[in-house]
Amino acid sequence: MVLLSVLLSGTATAADPYTDQQLLVETEGYQAVHPGELTILKQASPDFPSKAHKQGHRHEECIAQVFVGDNGKPESSTVQGCPEVFHRSVQKAVKKWRIEPVIGEDGLPAPVTFVLRFRFEKA
Repeated sequence: MVLLSVLLSGTATAADPYTDQQLLVETEGYQAVHPGELTILKQASPDFPSKAHKQGHRHEECIAQVFVGDNGKPESSTVQGCPEVFHRSVQKAVKKWRIEPVIGEDGLPAPVTFVLRFRFEKA
């Protein structure tokens, strides 16, 4: 059985002030946003890589910084916090996401960046 969850990062409780937004790498040309502020039109979950299972991985968590163009389509992503064998699967899934374009301060659609957390579990 494979359990996969996508956590819209940045949630925190009063006891845990840390948020994934602290992991954002400032990138010129992209407005940093919290994923909770986005209207997600389509999302996809990554597959648990068979190679990862063969290597003995059962529980992993990957953090992806997603860069979305002003049209609401992901342009690129970076993955960290998990073995490299998971990176391609996460990046392929992220490319399928679609968000409603974010309107910038100038009233026009703006490119944005945000952080997602993917949790992989395989029994």
